[in-house]
Amino acid sequence: MMRARAWLGLLIGLSSCSTGSPGIAPDAGSEALSSAAASAIATDMAARLSETMPLSSNPIVFADDDSLMAGALRGALQHAGFTLAEDGRAEGPALQRITHDGRFVEGRYFLRLRSARGDIARCYQPSETGATPACPWTMTAAE
Repeated sequence: MMRARAWLGLLIGLSSCSTGSPGIAPDAGSEALSSAAASAIATDMAARLSETMPLSSNPIVFADDDSLMAGALRGALQHAGFTLAEDGRAEGPALQRITHDGRFVEGRYFLRLRSARGDIARCYQPSETGATPACPWTMTAAE
């Protein structure tokens, strides 16, 4: 009986520490990327992508997205030498489909690019004048 009371006390104590969300929860969305930060992040991601995906590979297709980050990624990928195809007009198995997922987590911006080859991701410390990497690269090969 004493053990049951101890466990109950422990569980009640731990439940009061819970935030109600598992793991690291994204910030409430009050933050926004500056154009300079989006450009710096996109340039860094394009450079890494060019190391993992040959420039001579098939054209890249982004899902329809008119966000600031999508525009910055398109420009950075083109500047890095990739060929981009328009999503609405692109068809065929030879295309490289890439999606991006970006969000603020604890004041840093986390960006992930996903393709059939796998994922690359990194977090950044954005500012009004740019962004600096705030963690090492994370790469996951497709299964």
